[in-house]
Amino acid sequence: MKKKVLIIIGILPAFLLVALIALFFILRVIAPPDEMGFGWDGISSNGTLPWLKWTILDQKQINQKLLPLYAPAQNFDPLALCEKITSNEEKFTCLAIIKNDKKICDNINDSDEKNYCDLKLDEVAGLSPALCEQREGYLKQECYATLAINEKDPSFCGKIDDGVDKDLCFYNVAVEAENKTFCERIADENFYYMESCFMAVAEKNGDFATCDEIADSQKKKSCKQDIKNSMLQNKAISENSPSLCNQIKSPDGGISALLNENDEKKYLRDNCYYETAIANKNAEICKKIKEECQQAICIAEIKNPYACERCKDEACCGVISMRQSCYNKAAISLEDPSFCGDATITQGKNECYFLIALKSAGIDIKDFLHEY
Repeated sequence: MKKKVLIIIGILPAFLLVALIALFFILRVIAPPDEMGFGWDGISSNGTLPWLKWTILDQKQINQKLLPLYAPAQNFDPLALCEKITSNEEKFTCLAIIKNDKKICDNINDSDEKNYCDLKLDEVAGLSPALCEQREGYLKQECYATLAINEKDPSFCGKIDDGVDKDLCFYNVAVEAENKTFCERIADENFYYMESCFMAVAEKNGDFATCDEIADSQKKKSCKQDIKNSMLQNKAISENSPSLCNQIKSPDGGISALLNENDEKKYLRDNCYYETAIANKNAEICKKIKEECQQAICIAEIKNPYACERCKDEACCGVISMRQSCYNKAAISLEDPSFCGDATITQGKNECYFLIALKSAGIDIKDFLHEY
């Protein structure tokens, strides 16, 4: 009897080891990590070692890690979505744009907000100098700035009174028109704008000669590397070839004093992967992004909003958290208002509803995105 007990005790550790190996095989091979980067063991698949982690999960964690599947949104009425906006100004602007009816703007009590509503309808329909002249104050200047970009005509920037806004207008028109001569209209006292303008135009049109207009030798060198990086990124996007992103280098001089060369290179390559993935709607490319939250945003925008759970849920000073910002981006991209906003930050939810309503109504939201 003793002998049998000893044999059983002797083979028990070996049996347990085999069982653990089998379990590991099931978790990592039969049930591989999903598109969020989580396997059934809750381990991130973005390059970390595959150690098993035993944790007690609450129901929310189980839903996040074990049930990450996303069902696309059902069809909805864009006008009904406008009605869900709690801000009257945004709600009536949303309804007016979709219905193309300026009379709806009359429901807005604040005169500036009403004029803004009118202006947005004009922008959708098409601006003209006559329409801009009907505006007052900052709305008139904004009208001319938008018209200048739309027409690629810097003469409209001359209608703007504020010096900084006028120079910013010249900058935007120069980049849009890919014309470095428009940069030269920026006032001498805003020389930084002028050099930045030359760099932005050069990066967009791929003209190395434009970089020679920059006096600072380090910025000139940085400008030329920016062009090379931009060409690589554009090729990566057009050919759906993310491997080209690996060739991107950090420009001399850097894009930020806060980033060292390696961090900057990682940032630029991550951005290349992100833009390539989004343009080609290829979530597999997102997995190449090193920064965890940007990787999650990429996946969320293309196919699965639940990936946003990998972003930090920390908000400050009335600004939505990275996680909620991720959900809003995914909601707009996938036109799914169920992921819009957070009840504690109404503004973010309103903006999300506003943009999805316009997008689902077939209205180009590109010119609205920079405002939110």
